[in-house]
Amino acid sequence: MPEDPARAGDALEFSYRLHWGMTPPGDRGEELGQVLRTRTGEGGVSGVEKETDERKFVVDFSGGLLRNLSPDAEVVPEITVQQGSVTQTSLSRISGTDIWRLVIDVEGETRSAVELRASLKGYGRTLTETWLYQWIKQ
Repeated sequence: MPEDPARAGDALEFSYRLHWGMTPPGDRGEELGQVLRTRTGEGGVSGVEKETDERKFVVDFSGGLLRNLSPDAEVVPEITVQQGSVTQTSLSRISGTDIWRLVIDVEGETRSAVELRASLKGYGRTLTETWLYQWIKQ
């Protein structure tokens, strides 16, 4: 930040460094679990006649501190939705793996962009990176 405000005609010099890639410096990659995959489909219960126009999102998180947590660990999802609402959620660890599966059913407003955001928290800290998704409800 310059000490004095910039005026028309001033010459200013700046120096900065950019990092990109899967694990840039300072990303806490060893601590934070990452989104492994996202699946989406019709909401509601599989095999039951569809009664709503909900959308289901299945997000798998893996790695970081999640590796060492037991299936009954105090892990909770933090979910926010704009232009829609969450109708049901579940979170569980997949047996025999270090993968935690978050399932979210969402209702959205017709012809709107529903913005979804989720991460896993526990023991007073954020345990995963943040998952972001935009669903355009037809």
